[in-house]
Amino acid sequence: MQIYFICMLCNFNDWYRVQHARILLERTLPSQCFAKGMRERGAEDWTPALQSFPDPIPVEFYRADNRTIGYTEPDLNNTIHLNRKFHDSFSFCQTASNLAHEMLHLKGFRHFSDAAYSVNEAFSACCNE
Repeated sequence: MQIYFICMLCNFNDWYRVQHARILLERTLPSQCFAKGMRERGAEDWTPALQSFPDPIPVEFYRADNRTIGYTEPDLNNTIHLNRKFHDSFSFCQTASNLAHEMLHLKGFRHFSDAAYSVNEAFSACCNE
């Protein structure tokens, strides 16, 4: 499995964070640990969805003093936006978990009773830096 990110408007620390998170995603998502940690109905669709990005995913960092850790604009440009307010102090596993969360939004999963929050829990339980 290969995931590709394009880090836009990134400094070196942002770029390094995204690359390290990518490695963790590629190692953790196919694991049995991740599959067993998914309790949500429809969770069997998460791993195939996360593994089916043929094109690089743009990632852009910004800083805002709000409660938003990250967001996507699936209908606009498929960019994942990560708030430095949180990610500057996150572990690489936390960043990878948030990327997986936002990637599922790009695949159409939403917050109501599906993968958006539960994937963070399953991924965090299995991620080893």
